[in-house]
Order: sequence, then structure tokens, then C-alpha cells
Amino acid sequence: MTLLLLLSQLALRGWLSRGRDRRAAKWLAPLTTVIALTLLYRLGMGWPVHPPGGLCVEGYPLFPFTGKTGPDPGWQAQGERCRRMVRPGRTYARGMKETAQDTGELGVVGNIVYRLARPGDSEALARLDGSFTTDSVFEVTATGEGFRIRERPVDPPIHKVFPDDEDDDEGAGEHEDREGDGSDPGLVRTVVAFDGKELCGFVETTFSPWNSRLTIADIEVAPEWRGKGVGRTLMNFAFDFAKERGAAHVWLEVSNVNAPAVRAYLRMGFVFCGLDTSLYDGTRSAGEQALFMSRRVC
Repeated sequence: MTLLLLLSQLALRGWLSRGRDRRAAKWLAPLTTVIALTLLYRLGMGWPVHPPGGLCVEGYPLFPFTGKTGPDPGWQAQGERCRRMVRPGRTYARGMKETAQDTGELGVVGNIVYRLARPGDSEALARLDGSFTTDSVFEVTATGEGFRIRERPVDPPIHKVFPDDEDDDEGAGEHEDREGDGSDPGLVRTVVAFDGKELCGFVETTFSPWNSRLTIADIEVAPEWRGKGVGRTLMNFAFDFAKERGAAHVWLEVSNVNAPAVRAYLRMGFVFCGLDTSLYDGTRSAGEQALFMSRRVC
């Protein structure tokens, strides 16, 4: 493709240079090439697309000769500009496929199917291993002016297991905001990720109309699927729900011990917005602090 375009440009430049107006050849040949490239990449190989969650992703490739594919932080940082450029309704140029909405399926990445939870998923959700191991924690220190949060290493590493019978379900997004939960099924949504019959992860969300808040009640990824983009994709679907409901922000709670989750949320654009040093008192997680994080819905 590259060679063909270069040969076309040289041929056009040579054809124009035979005439009297050689100045036209200096701009018409490159302009024709740019137009051709734009049409080829827009119509044939895709353009920036809008995956679930609102982050823009390059097509394949976004610009000629670069070979760049996948998420581009530069586009993510200019989310509003990107949203104006993308065509609504497009899914990933590579990876994410559209699926029938009436089946509850939201999309497919590789072999992983993302869909709305069904009653038959309850047992798999209860069995999912949400434990984690960390060699650092986010230490909360009271100061004269408030609190300071900083990450510090721990030795030996901490291995956290959430008991099956623990009602408050502490962990990443462990404290559910019940204000959005009620008889209206439109205020709650659970999205699951399955590879065949294997549950890779899930996210539970609730929407509170009074303050336009979408709460991540729980988000978990099976240990063998962590670091493979499952958690980020689930979070993207949560932001899709937030936009559907008109939420102003997405909010979650996480233990200061769950440093892997905190770091992941920070990478996703969440920021600290509060804390509670006594929330877990009287539970098996006494001594841990609850960190509150939020992210605006653009």
C-alpha cells in the first residue's frame, strides 16, 4: 500500500511537471496523496472509535506508516475532542464486536463475552475468587489539617481473602450505596464477563437519582484474568450505564489495603474524594480504612 501511494505521487508529480505551471505540482501531488490516504483509512481500515466507557481507541492504524494500534493516552486525555470526531454507534475497530442487544450481550473481546447478568449466574458470582496479594498499602495518616494518603511497602506481603459469609463484602468497591437500590430495576445493573462457561469477572452498579451518582457496588476479576483488560472493560460498561442514567460522576469505595485495586482505579482516571477511618470497625477488617474515589462522567 505504501509503495503504491509513493509511485502514484511520483507519477502525478512527473505528469504535472511537464506543463508550464510547475508550482501546482509542489502542492497538488502531496494533497492528492493525503486525500487518498484519508479515504483509504477512513473507509477501509476504520477511524477512531468509541468503545464502552467513553475512551477513544485508534483504528488500524490511526495514521499511515506508524503501525500504532490500541489505546492512545493522548486521545484519552482529549476525550471531548475525540467524542466529537468519532462516529456514534461504532465499536472497536479491532477486538470488540457488536452483539445482539436483545440477548443482553454487550460485546465480545476475543473469546470473552460481556453481557448483563442473568438469574442463573448467581452461583458463579458467589464462587468468584476475589482474594489478592499486595506488597504495599495506602497508609492514612491524620494531620493537623486533615489526612494524608501515601503508598508504602509492607513486608511480608499481605494476602487478603474475603469470607463468603461477610455481608459487607469488603474489597474493591465493597460498600454498596443502597440509596440507589430499590424496586426500580433501571437503577441497578450487573455486567458479567464469561469465557465459555468460565466467569472472568463482573461489576455491580447502582444509580442514585437524588445526587446523580453511579456507585460501583462491587467489581471483581478472577485471579487468572487480572492484567488482561477485563476489569477496565467492565468499568467501561459501568460508565456506559452512568451515561444512560445521566450520572454526573461514578463513585466507589475500596480498602486502603487493596493497593492493586487503588492503583488500577487511579490509572482509570479516578481520584480520592474522601475516606472513613472507622467504617470497618467491628468487622474482620478492623484496622483498615475505607478510601472513597470518584471520576466525572464526561
